Amino acid sequence: MTVVGLLTRAGLRARWRSWLVLAVLTGLAGGLVTAVAAGARRTDAAYPALVAWSRAPDDLVSVGTGSGSSVGASYANLPMGTVGRFPQVTSSAPFASYTVLQPSSATLMAPLNDAIPGTLWHKKLLAGRLPAAGSPDGVDVSFTVPQASPQLRVGSALPLVLLGATGKPVSVVLRVVGIEAAPGEFPPQYGPGVDFIWATPAFVRVYGARLLDSPGVVVRLRHGAADIPALDQEISRMAGGKFISGYPFGPQAANTEHSIHLQAVALWLLAGALAVLGVLILGQLHARLTATEQADSGTLRAIGVVPRQLTAAGLARAALIGGVGAVLTVVLAVAASPVFPVGLAGIAEPHPGIDADWTALLLGAGGVLVATLGVAAWPAWRAAQAKVGAAGGLPVARLYAGRPSAVLAATRSVRSVPAVTGVRFALQ
Repeated sequence: MTVVGLLTRAGLRARWRSWLVLAVLTGLAGGLVTAVAAGARRTDAAYPALVAWSRAPDDLVSVGTGSGSSVGASYANLPMGTVGRFPQVTSSAPFASYTVLQPSSATLMAPLNDAIPGTLWHKKLLAGRLPAAGSPDGVDVSFTVPQASPQLRVGSALPLVLLGATGKPVSVVLRVVGIEAAPGEFPPQYGPGVDFIWATPAFVRVYGARLLDSPGVVVRLRHGAADIPALDQEISRMAGGKFISGYPFGPQAANTEHSIHLQAVALWLLAGALAVLGVLILGQLHARLTATEQADSGTLRAIGVVPRQLTAAGLARAALIGGVGAVLTVVLAVAASPVFPVGLAGIAEPHPGIDADWTALLLGAGGVLVATLGVAAWPAWRAAQAKVGAAGGLPVARLYAGRPSAVLAATRSVRSVPAVTGVRFALQ
């Protein structure tokens, strides 16, 4: 066994408790920083992951309005199947929307078949369940609805005032069976009607004749948002200049992702601040440990151990501590992963719970090992190069020679020996 190995083994046998404590502290610091950094990455990816998981449409197109509307003549009335046959469209699903007079921020929508939320627009259930297709009174609501009405929960009655086919208000009482989140329902929104209430095909059969409906089609396009201008041209040509409204999901998704990205930036800043703080604290602890470990360096050098070997032994000690800390970093970061993401990203995350982001974990573990070696290198080298004291030992005070004397000057007038010692140990 080499001299470095012998010194490392002897130090481990004599002071393994101190090494273990420092390794645990290193792992706690690294785990916290890595967990926050992984949380920032998960926050940024949450909404795009929801869009992919949901198979969200690219556009929501209104193809007409009820014949009883006073403005019906200004709107185009296209057959629902027409939009689905355009060359840009890969899949589509019909729906009917209804004007909600009270609460005015809500939009009531009802799919006309099982394509929503079947092959299109899956919903992440936050509470309860989706209404049965044969239930005319059951609805699921976007998570924004209970946020606006905190008393609303699964099982609550939901009174609505809708615009009737004759132009008069029609009151209905529905029942909330589920609270969900789906792409297109997240703030910040644009346009009226941001709180989605989803009814069923049975609702259309029971109540549809009494209400003014706006039929529409949700479509997924071959090239995503890039195909929306071409789709609009096709619809405009067929509409003969009459009004057709659309709700492209791309701009709304960009708004939501920008809002969530600000949360991720805040987490990155927090991770950076924690990393700097951890390096400063662990640097002080490694310096103190080096001072203690190298107190007998004079004896070792007297028997032929050279400074290079003493420095290598100090780095080997740091590598062991950093290696254990790196393992603890990975374990703690994975254990803390269910905490993230939070806020809107937490609602959007389609797969909440434990998550192992191996990119963040490997970088975090490697960073802990490198940072540990980095903060230990200077104290180890300085201790190995310091001159031997008269008694053959290496005075601990020599490790801190050359430091500013302001601390000594400031504490000369303090008469309490414990107070002076504590202040000097803390600040020198």
